[in-house]
Amino acid sequence: MAAPLLDMAQRACIRHVMDLQDVGELSYKVIRPVLKSVTNPAQLRQIEEASPHIAEDDAELWEAFIRRDISKAESRLKTTRPRNPSSWWKVYRKLKREDETETKAAEEKLKAALNRHKVDKGSKQTNIVRAVIPSGEKRTGWSAGPKEKPFGAQALKNAKTAADTITILKRQTAQRQAGRSVAQSTPMHQLQQMRGKVAQAPAHMIRQYAQKPGPSRPAPIAPQPQAYRPVFASKPQTQADRALVTALNQNKQEQEARERRLLALTSGPSTNKPRPTAAAAPARPPPATPAATAAPRRSSPIPVRKPSPVHQTSGSSLVRKRPAYDPFLPAKKRRP
Repeated sequence: MAAPLLDMAQRACIRHVMDLQDVGELSYKVIRPVLKSVTNPAQLRQIEEASPHIAEDDAELWEAFIRRDISKAESRLKTTRPRNPSSWWKVYRKLKREDETETKAAEEKLKAALNRHKVDKGSKQTNIVRAVIPSGEKRTGWSAGPKEKPFGAQALKNAKTAADTITILKRQTAQRQAGRSVAQSTPMHQLQQMRGKVAQAPAHMIRQYAQKPGPSRPAPIAPQPQAYRPVFASKPQTQADRALVTALNQNKQEQEARERRLLALTSGPSTNKPRPTAAAAPARPPPATPAATAAPRRSSPIPVRKPSPVHQTSGSSLVRKRPAYDPFLPAKKRRP
């Protein structure tokens, strides 16, 4: 069953209740569901001014606002009632002002209590005094320390025997001598002679010099790996440079030795050998006579072996072995 047109109109008004300012001549009974959705007392008062006939029946709406916005609303509603039913907005305004006044008074009271608490707390707070408090024990100008007994009439008065008196007098004399400066204890003619002359270093300076530590050695620096860099004559060689030069020289020597061995194997007999001179050549034996040569001819002939020919190759057909891999040489770029 479809909803009545009145319900549909009421739901539409509730959705747009914030824009509602006037209800015209509609009765309070018809517009009541819409007015219950109003949340601002100022908007309700504006609707009452535009449609005064609903002010006589909307007491429940003002009571709801009083219970929501004012403390102790129930007790105040019992004692505060308007004579005119259309004056509930005045009751709300009066109670609202009283509530704000009481709230401000309570805030002031709480603030005063907090201030008193801070004052009491500050009076009981412990303060740290940074000033140095002098000790109560007094030191005389002649005493070398606080534990030494002062000398004078009081010390002599406390002496019981003659030995104690002599001891006190000796102590007084020693204290007076210790309290006197060098200028006071040295005669004037000796002071003139000692001026500008230093015979010996003071003992405290000797002790300080003996206790003075020697020159501190700098902490050893850990060796750091250095990258390879070209060696120039103008720059000092490092350990890595020397190792690199040694490895290159050793590799070069090994390569030259391999080339010499390969050349000796592939080349023929050397033609540059020195020919023996007449003086160095051995004397030939005298020619043999026919009678002397007859005997060997009768014996079986001994075959003479010919030297095997050595395979000679031209310089253009010489093939060298590929050199060994050297990790220090830069990599060759392959052609595309």
